[in-house]
Amino acid sequence: MLNSHGGIRWRLVFRLRLIAVSIMASMLILACILTWIFVLQPVKANPGTIYIRADGSVDPSTANITSSDNVTYTFTDDISDSLVIERGNTTIDGAGYKLQGTGGGTGIQIWVFAWEENVTIKNLEIASFSTGISLTNTGNITVSGTKIRNCSRGIAFGESFNNIISGNIIVNNTDGIGGSTSMETVISENIIANNTNGILFSWAQNNTIYLNNVTNNEYAIYMVGWSVYNNTFYHNNFINNTNQVYIEQPNPNVWDDDYPSGGNFWDDFPDLYPLVGDDYSGSDQNETGSDGMWDSSYEIYGNNTDRYPLTTVIPEFPTWASIAPALVIFTVAVIIVKNRRINTPIH
Repeated sequence: MLNSHGGIRWRLVFRLRLIAVSIMASMLILACILTWIFVLQPVKANPGTIYIRADGSVDPSTANITSSDNVTYTFTDDISDSLVIERGNTTIDGAGYKLQGTGGGTGIQIWVFAWEENVTIKNLEIASFSTGISLTNTGNITVSGTKIRNCSRGIAFGESFNNIISGNIIVNNTDGIGGSTSMETVISENIIANNTNGILFSWAQNNTIYLNNVTNNEYAIYMVGWSVYNNTFYHNNFINNTNQVYIEQPNPNVWDDDYPSGGNFWDDFPDLYPLVGDDYSGSDQNETGSDGMWDSSYEIYGNNTDRYPLTTVIPEFPTWASIAPALVIFTVAVIIVKNRRINTPIH
């Protein structure tokens, strides 16, 4: 039999143990609740980001994007957010409107399962993002008729294949077009101007770059790394760039379309080769008669030579002066339509 003091001590110990168990149980329940809230809950969309979901819906549904067939998604007004595309086989038509950033983030990010993208982005202006359009782990993307400006990187590659970048205006960015691991991509008929690097390649093979106006950049073409080779450049206008081409490693790339198609227009050719004229023709430039190509090659670096540099600017490619009126007319038309929508009374 316990004496009175022993009974009191036993009851006190029992109560202390009971309190300890209660505290531990409460902490366990709290841990379970916190785990459910922060871990097991489904991932929610980033505030302000617009999603084109894999099922075809636009999230949020109030965004300035509409679609009648879950294939073509058309802007109905300017958007001041990022856009994430999760659905393949789609066309994003900016309809002349703007996707406006605040200096950070990504304008358009493509996340489509199993490399089945087939996404087209067109008729859009993208401004003031860290990255205008991110082509990371993507393939079969077309970007056309789009203006990208004031971004750290206009169009960024990363594990990206079989894309078409054509007919765009890419200006006032750090890198106009660039990134790592770009293969089998066509870059054509773009205006690439006033960037630090017009085109930046790091780990790039079998890309074709032609009919671009590459002007007023610090570097027209910037290539870094051992894995930049077998890229083909021809019929481009390289004008008023501080540096035409920087190549870190002397890997072979192709800088012309053979004879008689020819190579590129380099505005610094007469200064580099003042004694060279256009007096001869033929694949070896040893036949009498001019052919619109300088009689000597344009040496770049290592295994990189334009064998048939052109004496004049590619005439068929539109210049800033020729497209400026069309851009002005299109912009005015968009403003008129927006004002009519605003001023139209609701019945």
